[in-house]
Amino acid sequence: MGKSHKKREQINTPGFYHLYARTADGKQLFLRQSDFKTLLSVAEDARRKVLETRIIIMVCMSNHFHMIVYSPDIMAFKTYIGRKYCGWYNTRHNRRGALLEDSTIKASRLPYREAIRDKILYNANNPVKAGICKTAWGYKYSSLRIFTKRPWVWKSLITVDDEYLLNLFGDLDNFREALRREKEYKDILKQNTVVFLRDGGM
Repeated sequence: MGKSHKKREQINTPGFYHLYARTADGKQLFLRQSDFKTLLSVAEDARRKVLETRIIIMVCMSNHFHMIVYSPDIMAFKTYIGRKYCGWYNTRHNRRGALLEDSTIKASRLPYREAIRDKILYNANNPVKAGICKTAWGYKYSSLRIFTKRPWVWKSLITVDDEYLLNLFGDLDNFREALRREKEYKDILKQNTVVFLRDGGM
């Protein structure tokens, strides 16, 4: 059995995964609202095709996107999104070549509950740390919008497993508090790193 086949078997184990994709040239991924909406629709199609797949959270930034999913066949799920969306995007914008870095959506397994929890908090707070919005709930391109009075297109285009999120954190208030604490902790780490580098390290 070749190494590539072994690697595929390992990454295709049923479970929770962090999916991540960045544009190959570092440029903006969503040039129009239709680009973003199409990605959601393609992800929903993939979820339905790969039975028992659940999308836990999805956050889209200017040149990349993150997803936490549970899937029995993560290769089939991410390959469908990559091929379908990139093909559509190149046709829509009259371009050629790879849209995504390394021509793929990267996947890393989250083997235990704490890893899933930490990655959800990290992804959800991405736009807050980038200074785009004040709270994770206020970001238009995050699936956390399903928990607000103005979910925008999230509820109409894609199915997010909000029940899993709430069970993971206990309830919505605990989730908000966990997001606040994660952001606060990362801010402290960043400040300490700046001080460390300014003082020349040890």
